[in-house]
Amino acid sequence: MDRARTSNANFKEQMHPGDGFSNAKMDFSVGGSGTGKITYDRNGNLLKMGRLGVLPGAASPVTIDDLTYTYSLSNRLDKVTDAMPLSAQNGSSGDFKDGSNGSANDYVYDANGNVVADLNKSIQNALGDGAGSSGVVYNHLDKPELIRITGKGTVRVVYSADGQTLQRAFIPESGDATVTINEFVYQETASLAPLAATPFSGTGLALTSILFEEGRIRVITPVSTGDGIEGLIVSGNLSLPNNKEGAYDYYIRDYQENVRMILTEESHTFYGTATMETGRATREAAIFGQPGAGNEVTITRVAKPTGWTNNSSAAVSRTGNQAGTNIGPNLLYRVMAGDKVSAQVSYYFTGSPGSSSNPDMLLNMLTSLAGSIGGRNVTGGLVKSNATAIGTQLSTTPGFPGVVSPTGNINAPQAYLTILFFDERFNFIPAADGGVAQTQVAASWNAATSPLALANIKAPKNGYVYVYVSNRSDQHVYFDDARRCWCS
Repeated sequence: MDRARTSNANFKEQMHPGDGFSNAKMDFSVGGSGTGKITYDRNGNLLKMGRLGVLPGAASPVTIDDLTYTYSLSNRLDKVTDAMPLSAQNGSSGDFKDGSNGSANDYVYDANGNVVADLNKSIQNALGDGAGSSGVVYNHLDKPELIRITGKGTVRVVYSADGQTLQRAFIPESGDATVTINEFVYQETASLAPLAATPFSGTGLALTSILFEEGRIRVITPVSTGDGIEGLIVSGNLSLPNNKEGAYDYYIRDYQENVRMILTEESHTFYGTATMETGRATREAAIFGQPGAGNEVTITRVAKPTGWTNNSSAAVSRTGNQAGTNIGPNLLYRVMAGDKVSAQVSYYFTGSPGSSSNPDMLLNMLTSLAGSIGGRNVTGGLVKSNATAIGTQLSTTPGFPGVVSPTGNINAPQAYLTILFFDERFNFIPAADGGVAQTQVAASWNAATSPLALANIKAPKNGYVYVYVSNRSDQHVYFDDARRCWCS
């Protein structure tokens, strides 16, 4: 009988064809503590199970779950405790989240054996009876009709006489409710009381999606705005009434029918330009560069040099060792695999490059990047909280320092336009895997010199893209109208 139970599952990956399989950097293995195997009691119930995972900024995999299961009445689960060593990261990686109820039981049952409280998921206090009270209300068919998740909201379900679901509503503790009737999903802008009588008729319902076997048709409002400096285009592939469009989303499911990935036919095109003009200072500082006093748009802005005769701007970005900053306007953004990123920037310089060495170049670049990771809304909480650790890891990642300080044409300023890609855990994707695009300024400048440009660089993985201009030469290099375009 033991042979029919999973004892462990080992994870290994092959980075490139011909490489060996390894779990040195990525490891999602499942096993147990001590013996390394999942353990069970004589009834087949789980007793101990552990899981490995990867945290942003961690050089190697870590234990994200070290679970112990406790039962009563032979097979009834009373509690699950997690002894993961990094308790501050408990539940942050999609792993099991141990509640804050200490050694008390996590699960409460009614006389029929139904779970009425789950304190690890904060399912409690459905009827306002206080913390730890029942969070699930069942009907006469033992089907849940009210579920309260404290801190998030309430789920209400309406059934027919034979137990078929007729309506399901999620009422958040703040914001609009979501109501599902058969394959139609609506957003309810009118206020719904969690304990109000059902079914909900709705006075502010708006259709948001239509479910079908392979996914859904999501209702979107098309957008087409732009002034030549900044613009956004959002479109679907299905015309709908009331100036709406539909976008097909296809669900990729695992063998248990859990949705693991969504492929969409919605398209986005965004472009933005760092003009460096003072009239757009507030807007551009909010998009390009790290927030706060170190914002690269603000600290590199100077008056346009008189020799830049084919530029009508009043202000430009000045970078270089003598300028006091090596990193100019930059942009951090989320991308999906296959998204295309383009960048272009005009530049100007005079004279010879001088020294092109700066031992602080890597530190300066990582400071700018960490500021954007921690200060912009692009990153999630897990990545944001590990911004410092991410910088430390990147500083020793093979190939990364050489990308930040490349050896280009020694007769030209060491000034570059660079596009870097990172995965969802902010691991650097090397150039061999499509994670780097870079171009250097010319050895000399005249009015006919073309801007630096990188076109249609495809994101190799889901994650992030960082686009920036830099100069580690003693010679000043001026940049202007740094334009980024992102298409998905």
